[in-house]
Amino acid sequence: MSKAIPLPEFTILLSLPRQKYPSDSFQYADNSLGFREIVNRHFRGKASGAHGVYIVRVISTDEVIYIGKSGTLNQVGVFRGQNLKGRLTNRRGKISSSEWFENLLRKYGPLEIEYREIVARRIKEMM
Repeated sequence: MSKAIPLPEFTILLSLPRQKYPSDSFQYADNSLGFREIVNRHFRGKASGAHGVYIVRVISTDEVIYIGKSGTLNQVGVFRGQNLKGRLTNRRGKISSSEWFENLLRKYGPLEIEYREIVARRIKEMM
């Protein structure tokens, strides 16, 4: 289970301008490939070492059903641990990420996963 970070920190991270901090998204609408394969295809050819935050939305309603982050931010504003790709494809408790996202897909329908990459050296400046 991931440890929650304070809401004000998420608000700061999610409100960062998209022009300054890279953002992207991909959709998960069909479980024939599995979520892990979709993530791997999305990040193929991209620098996948970035950390940041991600939002899972229901495409049909734009409802936010999950907000997460990658890595751990230490006291001096440096990320450690998993990058975005690693966090999205890692196990969630006792189930695989593919199974976890497939459960969301069955419950809510097609999903969009949007993420914002964060440059670690700037985190300290924002706090």
